[in-house]
Amino acid sequence: MILRSIVFALLWTAVVAFEGHQHAFRTSSRLAIDKSWHALGPWQIGTREAAWGHDPLSILHPGGFHNLTYDSFDTFPSSLNGTVGWRTFEAEVTEESGEGAQAKVEVVYEDIDWDGLTSAYGWAALQFSFWIRGTIHIEEEGRYRIHALNVGEIWIDGKLYDGGDWYAYRRAPLILTLSPGEHRVEIRAINEIRIFGGRIPPKVEDVISVQRVAGGVVVEERGIVTPDVVEGRSAGEWVSVGVRNEGEEWVDVVDAHIQDAHEPIGITFEDVSVSLAPGQIRPIKFRVRAVGAFELQELPINITVHHRTTGLASYLVHSVPLTVRPSVHSPHKFTYLHPSNIVSYSILRPPSLQVQQTSNCSILPVVVSLHGAGVEASSPMWTQAYDDLPDLPGWLVMPAGVTSWGDDWHRWSFGDAEAAARAVKGWMDRVAWEGVGADEGRWVLTGHSNGGQGVWNAITHPKPGIDIVCAAPIAGYYSIQAYVPYMMWEANHEVMSIINEVLSEYDASLYVNNVVGTKVLARHGSADDNVPVYHSRRMVELLRMHGVDASLDVVKGESHWWDGVMTAGRLGEFLIDCLGKSRSPVRSGPLSKVQHSTAAQHAFVKRQGRQAGHIADVIDTPDTLTVVIPALGQVYLDIASDIVRGFYNYFGMDVRIAYEDQVDGEDCRGNVIALGNPDQNSIVAEAFERQAPAIQAMENGYVVGDAKYSEPGTGVIFAHPYQGRLMLSIAGLDEAGLRRAARLVPYRTGSGQPDFAIVGEGIEIIKGLGFFDEEWKLGRSYLSK
Repeated sequence: MILRSIVFALLWTAVVAFEGHQHAFRTSSRLAIDKSWHALGPWQIGTREAAWGHDPLSILHPGGFHNLTYDSFDTFPSSLNGTVGWRTFEAEVTEESGEGAQAKVEVVYEDIDWDGLTSAYGWAALQFSFWIRGTIHIEEEGRYRIHALNVGEIWIDGKLYDGGDWYAYRRAPLILTLSPGEHRVEIRAINEIRIFGGRIPPKVEDVISVQRVAGGVVVEERGIVTPDVVEGRSAGEWVSVGVRNEGEEWVDVVDAHIQDAHEPIGITFEDVSVSLAPGQIRPIKFRVRAVGAFELQELPINITVHHRTTGLASYLVHSVPLTVRPSVHSPHKFTYLHPSNIVSYSILRPPSLQVQQTSNCSILPVVVSLHGAGVEASSPMWTQAYDDLPDLPGWLVMPAGVTSWGDDWHRWSFGDAEAAARAVKGWMDRVAWEGVGADEGRWVLTGHSNGGQGVWNAITHPKPGIDIVCAAPIAGYYSIQAYVPYMMWEANHEVMSIINEVLSEYDASLYVNNVVGTKVLARHGSADDNVPVYHSRRMVELLRMHGVDASLDVVKGESHWWDGVMTAGRLGEFLIDCLGKSRSPVRSGPLSKVQHSTAAQHAFVKRQGRQAGHIADVIDTPDTLTVVIPALGQVYLDIASDIVRGFYNYFGMDVRIAYEDQVDGEDCRGNVIALGNPDQNSIVAEAFERQAPAIQAMENGYVVGDAKYSEPGTGVIFAHPYQGRLMLSIAGLDEAGLRRAARLVPYRTGSGQPDFAIVGEGIEIIKGLGFFDEEWKLGRSYLSK
């Protein structure tokens, strides 16, 4: 009887499992995604700590999540709940057009005392990580487009694909060849406060999308940048199209022209050729030529592609839409070149006819307005934000920052704002403007939320050639570590002191004595539940203590955004008053500098221009960034592809992949990322011959000062000079070390990478990190022994 019961139970379990498996898939005829996803966690994690690879589970269980199978009885220690275990979450699975499917997985841990944690640690307590696993079912081998939204890393069949798509841009998917059968998907998910907000209980929403593709070269609609057409003229001479190679061979874009043009307009392909590795996307730019006015509402572009393997050519025709605006005085998009030589756009609203008729000035300042995180500059919410001030006596410039998150208006995005202001004069020529001129170097600077933080950063870090007469930061935080604290990091105090030193460079509260001659009005809603009003209060207090004309406008009862936040009441009066002044305040004497012993001082000594700064400053490139790889195996191309995908996704950056024998110093016009040790990559060897690095690659390890690192899994990443520009050298003792170091490529701000880092296995992942001095020798550092 007992045996019969056991047999019956086993058979019933098998039937249920089979039926559950059949029910789990929601599918097109040839592709499916599992509906049931198994999650393990959560564990605490510090703000932006994920880039360093910290994962408690990999310490608690050898091999980490990848070596575990689902077991509802397994538990692991976690500071968030004592112990944590496996859970199953049901995904919302939908079919997509063609052969595709999407799974949206919402993960909520309701049994954790989030209220108690936040009462002690604030938002930092809501930063947590967990692992989640599901399955993709493929019936036919082919090329597939995979989006992983709101995540930073995804593993497919045990292979890491780094970078992810934290902000759900959907611009740079993975392109993989998948064989028939089941493919395991594992995601390291994080409750990123700046993405999901501080709701309790926290809810993390991860999305996986899989689509069968033909495998050719395609245009990415989200990568199109065009000017508007105003009064029959193009409001910019540049157009950019994101072109992605979804095939398995290298291709080159060699030409582009207007298909069957009947209008007085044409385009010029600006590059000799643009190479695309398998799966890679790059922005292809064209210069628009137009004779007189035209009414064209789209550009039918014919792109010629050369296939390296076959030597054949193919043609891609894509109609690029143009938006027609009836009046040159309405807000519209105009395009220009970003300092990295890609095409970007800004929203421009010239001075109204009323202003031009009543103003005694032949030239007016620019009002530069910086949008918040996740806000597209062309969205109606933003372009209409100044409608209540139609007669603002200045040129309203609302830069895109290239992408909606950018780099928090630090270097990459703020460089876009500078380029936009300079480009206004070129716009005048394009549209045959006959009105008042623009003083591109005289600014009234304003911004909301992350844009408000950008204002704080700009006035405390003065830029040559820009006179910020007045500034109005609105709901802006003054530093990321004061916004979402870093107290939950798993690192010793010596490591954190260096990371905090890096982060302090963009802590505006430390640089208030740089504010000279700028009048400031900080606005905030008293009930702001996103950025606490404390940030504005604190900055105004500090500015007043340093003798700056600063005041505070707290709007009672208002939250983070409200109708009129950019214009109403006292703020509108402030902007008009500032713009009405015929002369900007005189800056008397040299600018003072806050004296900190930070690596930022390098910029004022010998490491000048684009060689100044940290690992993250590789994005401050004067032209196309080149990733140089050795021809030593697929792993280097895989890592390079992750880097390219991440940079395009988060910054819209143009990045070229090239093998070491395909480039020389003259060929690399921008900064360089080089993979491999000097005995693996000739470009690295050449750079090290010109300037000996502080980190020496030996036969069986790396030597830094008196410390040597020779354990398996060790990787290094560091900045190095290269022919007047910056090189980022990434290497490892093995593949694990190389991949670990490559994770520190700076896709997002706030991770705290200094000039160099040495990473490895174990509880303390960070083995060493620190700064180089003005002569590229070892400076203040932490080196484990």
